[in-house]
Amino acid sequence: MEPGYDDSQWSKAIAVPKPPGVLSSQLIQPVKKIETYTPVALTQPLPVVYVFDVGQNMAGWCKMSVSGPRGTTVCIPHTLSLTP
Repeated sequence: MEPGYDDSQWSKAIAVPKPPGVLSSQLIQPVKKIETYTPVALTQPLPVVYVFDVGQNMAGWCKMSVSGPRGTTVCIPHTLSLTP
């Protein structure tokens, strides 16, 4: 991902036989929205880190509106790790 990165020691890609069977989609119900959660708490453990607590473990999507200078990075992890 960086200009000038030296990948000369990497192995070359090789072709392999295709796996057996037929490629098909999973036969499951479509994913749809069941509930919407509003945060029950907001904390700021570091100056640029905000934690929105929805009060329970969940799986799903985050939807939020933000404002700030053009080019600002917004990262929305679903778990919190304060170590780099």
